[in-house]
Amino acid sequence: MENQDELKYQELFGKWHGWASPVGLGIFFLSLALSVLVLSTAVKKLAEAGKKGVEIRQQLKTE
Repeated sequence: MENQDELKYQELFGKWHGWASPVGLGIFFLSLALSVLVLSTAVKKLAEAGKKGVEIRQQLKTE
């Protein structure tokens, strides 16, 4: 009887453990979305800084 109970609980634990569980998948997709957000923000800021740098160079050349 104890072995059957242990096996049952091990199977239940296995369903909610690791990246294949609903909680693990939720954490994975949340971290993936946050990573995409951070990378897109960084690229956008880098592009803005590059554009400002070009504008400053053009102003210095005309002066």
